[in-house]
This record gives sequence, structure tokens and C-alpha cells, in this order.
Amino acid sequence: MSKFSTSLKLVPLLMAFSVVFANAEEKSEAVKKENSKFDFDLGLSVSEEFSDNIYSTENDKADDLITKIVPEARVTYKGEEVKISLEGRAEKAFYRSHTDEDYLDGSVGAAAEWKIGEAITLFLGGSHDWEHEERSSPDGVDGLEPTEYREADAYAALQYKTGKLSTRLGINLNNYDFDDTPVSSVSTINNDDRDRLQSEYGIRLGYEYEKARTVFIQGIYNQRDYVSDVDDAGFDRESHGVEINLGLSGRIGPVWGEVSAGFLQQYYDDNAFDTVTVPDFGANITWAASPGTRVTALLDRTIEETTLSGASSYLNTTAGVRVSHRFASDLVGRTYLYLSENDYQDSDLANYVTEAGLGLRYYVTPRLYVDGGYSFEQRSSNVAGGDYDSHGIQLRVGAEFDEFYKDGSGVAEMSNSGFYIGALVSHQGLNTALDGPRGAGTVTNSFGDWGLGGGALIGYRAQLGKLALGLELDGELESARWSHNADRTFAVEKENTIGLSAILSFETRNNVLLYGRGGVVSSEFKSEYDNGLDTASKTDRETGLRIGGGAEFPLGGSFSGRMEYAITGYPDYEMGAPLGGGDDDNFSNTDALARFALIYHFNNQESEEEVKPTDFTGFYIGGFAAHGLLGTENSGPRPNAAAPTFTLNALRADQGIGGGLLVGYGHRIGDFYLGAEVDGELSGASWNIERDPNGRIYSVEKIASLGAALRAGYIVGDSVLLYGRAGAVQSWFETEYTVGGGTVYPDDSVLGIRYGGGVEFALTDALRMRLDYTLTDYENYLVTYASGSDDFGHLESQFRLGVTYQY
Repeated sequence: MSKFSTSLKLVPLLMAFSVVFANAEEKSEAVKKENSKFDFDLGLSVSEEFSDNIYSTENDKADDLITKIVPEARVTYKGEEVKISLEGRAEKAFYRSHTDEDYLDGSVGAAAEWKIGEAITLFLGGSHDWEHEERSSPDGVDGLEPTEYREADAYAALQYKTGKLSTRLGINLNNYDFDDTPVSSVSTINNDDRDRLQSEYGIRLGYEYEKARTVFIQGIYNQRDYVSDVDDAGFDRESHGVEINLGLSGRIGPVWGEVSAGFLQQYYDDNAFDTVTVPDFGANITWAASPGTRVTALLDRTIEETTLSGASSYLNTTAGVRVSHRFASDLVGRTYLYLSENDYQDSDLANYVTEAGLGLRYYVTPRLYVDGGYSFEQRSSNVAGGDYDSHGIQLRVGAEFDEFYKDGSGVAEMSNSGFYIGALVSHQGLNTALDGPRGAGTVTNSFGDWGLGGGALIGYRAQLGKLALGLELDGELESARWSHNADRTFAVEKENTIGLSAILSFETRNNVLLYGRGGVVSSEFKSEYDNGLDTASKTDRETGLRIGGGAEFPLGGSFSGRMEYAITGYPDYEMGAPLGGGDDDNFSNTDALARFALIYHFNNQESEEEVKPTDFTGFYIGGFAAHGLLGTENSGPRPNAAAPTFTLNALRADQGIGGGLLVGYGHRIGDFYLGAEVDGELSGASWNIERDPNGRIYSVEKIASLGAALRAGYIVGDSVLLYGRAGAVQSWFETEYTVGGGTVYPDDSVLGIRYGGGVEFALTDALRMRLDYTLTDYENYLVTYASGSDDFGHLESQFRLGVTYQY
């Protein structure tokens, strides 16, 4: 990231979440540093991490245990006019089984701030980083080892402020040097064509129209110079560009940060690349929701470099939220959710990435801590084989030089605790990625369908103030099944699941619990395969990792209700007929399920918090993030010599993300509710099939939708709205179909009927949170090509997490 951009804009580190919780604003106010010009921050941590997909692949996944050792140090000198900081950090990782993935990363840096008189401040700094490229990088190469590179950067900025006016000038230089990557004992992949120098020059003008509130305009010019005249594919990747933004920064009560809007433009030396001109927008807003709670919303857009053949760059758009809460002086928790779109320019490739996780840190002493975390990452791509999902578990022990709190100052203590049982029902989407040989080539595909489930759960929960820690065991009988009927017939059915999860809950207003879960599940899958000559069937248990979250709300007495959404990834396995015959397909299963539960608490203790009635009457606006499964009933002619009139019937599906805005009005009538709303969504839900070198290649991607719905519900306990919803939605689908050397690109606007339900509750007097789950059934349409036509009928399940502001 550009140091200059960071100094001009509050550009967030959107992709970098860690359960390293040491943060200056989280330090206890009871910890006072001595009156010294020098400040030392030293730390050492050792962690053990498990990843179920270290190579970030859709099929042929590999898991491993990773040990990481991280020492870090920073020393800061603070004088009356000068502030100087020196810092260094190293990270050594040892992979238990895949030792070629071991790495040693490190960084050293320095920064200085010099106040020259009353009006002028000079900023100087630089750093040198030794890094490795993550396996999930689409620009990475499939070598024996991760690609290593070095980044050296330097920045300088001069700020002038007098009265209400301020000016900042700056320059930032970033130099990247990539090592070649070995692919065998005698050959390497050349990465010299990725080496480059990126420079930025900018100016920012600000006017403080009110105290602590500033309007600004800024401009940045960038130059991207590559060491190689052309890359290995023959493209000249040098470019230059501009960024112009108008924005506001400052503070309004417990909310501070800045927002901006403008445009980005990048010009390329190679005539094969078009100029990229797009709207720009950004936000970094922090809300002090309570004395110990920080909620940060982030929005960012950048034009990033790539060496993907045929693409000039990719437009990265990221939105996210992270929440930190200090439950006690010695106990801190965090959670996060980020959604990103990587849209490759001059190319059809688009990737959509979801990142989510939660963590908890406990200080055994003021300087010694243990923490744990659970993370999830999923990429949905419109290119066959580009999807993946990855689950991770982290456990860490660490020490810090500074005291995090003073002994005995409000440490966490267990309070209300006890067992509970429950009954649950679920609706789940089963999704399978297939990769396998077909004649002299390969096929990559994804299938899926939905089913119902039901079961029971038992758990134990211990209360720590507004935090609750729990362990839960659940079991379900399930019916999700998909099938594919063509020259080969195969199917997968999910029959039952047993799961064990750790649950971290936070009590919000009116005793509603927001929680995240992470755990392990064992599911039984029945797989069938018929290639026309042989048949095979097997039933196996697969152990997967699950991450999810939801809300639990009181219903009265010892009963509560739940609504949650969870995603589970399973190891892949081989399937074919005859099984083990050398040409098996690889199946990789993932499920996404919405669950609803009724809970009975054995040791229920009435909360001392007085219920604050929630007013659900009035207009509201809001935003939401969405995750779901887009499935398609696909049928069409597939004639062959043995069956000249044969018709394909397949259930294709894949997961994807989206997000959007909504506006509506609701009215309370006694304990009942009636309302209407409209919403708009941008989506990245898609599936694709590719058969190489000869065969059909086609895909469907949902681009956007506009919807209107009625909501009707019942208000429980004067504070929680349980509602159902039904309405119509108009969605735009982009289909690409290639067969027989010809390609058609029909863009279809399709009407659908959407129905479902959810739960809504108050966070503050004006802010509401909602969780809802819907199904959308779309009209069928035809895709016509030279030799025939295929019929497409879409069905979409979608979970939405939304926040609204009630007027």
C-alpha cells in the first residue's frame, strides 16, 4: 500500500486481518507510560495454525499444520518538535507436511515527523519488506515453492496549515523485485517481467468549515515503470494515471473518519490495452458504539497491477466491517467481514472474494496472552476452476513489553452459565465442484441443489459480562441432493451431519445475542457414478470445517429462538466407475445452510437489563451484504452416435456474494407489523463449465437486481421483529456460451418471485440489524446457438446481513 495514499486518504488495510489484538486504543486507561521521550514496544508470539486448503484450490485440496514465530520491535522518540520511529518484524513459518511452503518474511522501517514552526510539518519515511506471494494470488505461478519478492518504499510529505486552510504535498516510491520460481529441479518460471517501480505525486487542499470537520479535494498522479520492456506474453505494461477526489473528514459525536468520491483513470503504453476510467469512492468510518466497542466500516477502490495475459490491470473494489470489543481489562474480541470484487480489465475474468472471521484474546498476566481465532475465505470466479474456499484455526501464545492493563483492574469473571437443548430445522444448498479427465482433455464443472434438514442440539454456555462462550453438539438428518444426467450420470446426496462447534456470543440491546460459530462437522455423503459401461456407488463420512453466525433472541421464560447461516467446506475425494480405474473425477463438496432453532435453557436467569421497546414504525434506509447459492436447471440437446436424440438434464450451481442498498417503510399495529421496501443489489454469483480442448464452455453470472417486497411479521417481547417477506425481483444475467467454435453472449433480464423471512432487532435507538433468508424462483429462458438451444431456469438462495437507519 502506498504510504502517500495513506497519508492523504484513510485508505484501509482491507485484506489484512489478524488476531493480533495489541492496539494502542485498546490499552487500558489505567496503564500510564512514564514521562519519557522514548517509548519501546516489544513483542514475541508463537502460534499453531491449521488450514484445510493451503494451495487455495477448488479440487485436490491439501491441509496442514503451520507453526509461526513472530518477533517484533518498535522504538519511538518523541521530542517537542520531532518524532522518530524505528521498527522491525519477522515471521517464520514451518509447515508440518508441506515443507516447501516454509517461508521467512521480514520488514524494517523508519518514520520521522518534524514540526517546522507553527504551520509546517514534514513527514519522511521508508521501509524494506521481504515477502512471499500467497497461493491464492491469481497472478501467482504454480511453482514448487511460493514466489518471493522484495518491496522497498520511501515517502515524503509536507503539510502547511494556517487558520482553516491546509495543504499537503507528497511523493511515494514503491519498488518491487520478484524472484524466479522453481517448477522442477532444472527449470524455473521467469518473474523478471513483474519487477517495477511505482511512483505517486499528490496534493491535498482542505478547508475546516466547522471545528473538527474538513472538506477537501485531492489529486494523485502515478507512474508505473517496468524493468522489462515487454512481459513474457509480449505486452508493454507501463502506464500512468490520475486520481481526483472530493471528500469530507472529521467527527460527529461518536463517529469519525472520512468519505470521498471522484474518479480513477489509468493510461497504458500498449495499444492492446484500453484506458481504464471508473468512478472512485472510499470511506473509513469508525463508530464508538460503547466505551469498549469500536465498529469500523471500510470502502475502497484501486486499480491494481497484473501480469495475467491479455489483462491490463484489475479493478479492486472492497467493502468491509470490523468490530472490536473489550469485555474486560484482560479480555478482547474482534470479528470482521470483507467482500471484494477483482474485475480484470480487457478480460472477461472477474473474481469475488469473501473473508470472515472472529477471534478472542485473554491476558493471563498484563504482559502474557493467549488467543484463538477462526477464519474463512472463499473465492467465486467466472472462470472454471477458479473457485476455492479455505477454513483456518489459529491458536497463539504471546508476550508484550508494555502492560495491557493494571493487575486487578476489572478482569473478566464467569457469571451466568448452564446447559441448554434445542430443536432445529434447516434449508441447505449442497454444492460440488467436479474436475476430471474427458478423453484427451479435462472437464471442470460445478453442480448443486437444495434440501431440508432437521435435528437437535445440546450445548453449554458460560457468561462473562456481555460475552458468552459456549460449546455445542448438534445432529441433523438431511436431504440435499443433486444429479447430472447425460452420457455420464452421477449424483451426490448429503444424508446426515454431526457437528461440534465453539460459539462466541455478544449481548446487544434487549438481551439479543449476536454470535459466531466455528467448528468441525462429520457428514455422510452418498455418491453415485454411471459412465454407460460401469456403475459405482459409495457412502462415506467426510470431516469438514464450518464457520457461521447468527442471532439468538428471547421468546419468554426459558425459551429463545435462533436464526443463523453457516458454510462448511469438506475434503475432496475421487469418484468414478469403476472406482479407482485411473480416470476418476475429483469431487469437492461445500454446503451453505440457513438454520432456525427453538432453544430451552435449564439454568435461565432473568436479565437485570430493562427492555427498551423498539419502534418499528417509520421510514428506513440501509445496506446489506449477501451470500448464497445460484442454481440452474439446465437442459438441452446432446446428441451422440449411440443416442442421436439424447437430452441433457443437469443441476448446475455455485456460491457467490453480493451487496446493495434498500429503502422502505413499516408500520406497527399492536404486536403485528406490515411494511414494504425496495432494494438494489450488485452480485457476483455465478457458475461455469469448461471442457478442454474440445467441448462446450459456458457460464452464467448474475450481475444485478432490483426488487420490491412486502414484509409482515410479529413483534416478540416489544423488541424483536420476526417477519416473512414476499415480492418480485428483476435480475440481469450474463450468459456466455461457446460450442462448435462459435460463441453467443445473451444478456437476459429475468423476472423472479422472491420469498422468505428473517429477524430484525435494535442496536441503538435508530440503528436496526436484520438477518433474512430468501429463495428466488426465476422464469426460464433459452440460449440459442448454431446447433440448437439450451433451457435455463434459475433458482437462488440468499442470506442477507443488513443494517438500517430508522427515521
